[in-house]
Amino acid sequence: MCQVDSEAQPRHVYWLLGKERTEFSVEDCDAKGRREVLWTGVRGNEDVRNLTNVRQGDVLYLCESGLSPAITAILEAVGDPVPDATAWDAEFSKKHWVTKPDRVMPGCSIGNNPYWAVQVKLVKAFRLAVPLAELAQMSCWTVFDVHNGQVTQLSEDQWDAVIEHASG
Repeated sequence: MCQVDSEAQPRHVYWLLGKERTEFSVEDCDAKGRREVLWTGVRGNEDVRNLTNVRQGDVLYLCESGLSPAITAILEAVGDPVPDATAWDAEFSKKHWVTKPDRVMPGCSIGNNPYWAVQVKLVKAFRLAVPLAELAQMSCWTVFDVHNGQVTQLSEDQWDAVIEHASG
């Protein structure tokens, strides 16, 4: 299943978004009747760089991080990245997730905001979560820690492996 064809062109661009379950979950979307949410709070340098490459129509896996990271849903980007207003909202940052002082951008404004957000919609929630520990046993997956705010591009083989695992 995990064959890599370096000459194959991907059908889509695939992403993995990591978020703490206490920050965002599929149940939150269903309970609030929201199928769309602005994905904010991405602060790691590589993650911010990756998020700026997400485009409308890209498909994404929601990976709930924590003790047992697992992929729980498929999301779709419904717009291109926009400046993340939470970067200059110190109260939001303090209340919701930012615990390191260097992650809050004092004096940050829309004109000099280095952080981005993207509107995503819930496409499908998996009946059973797909644990990353199980995917790591496949040759197309590498073991990595999922952290809050993570944005990682996936190969088509990695995407297909999750779909196969979730439907099996």
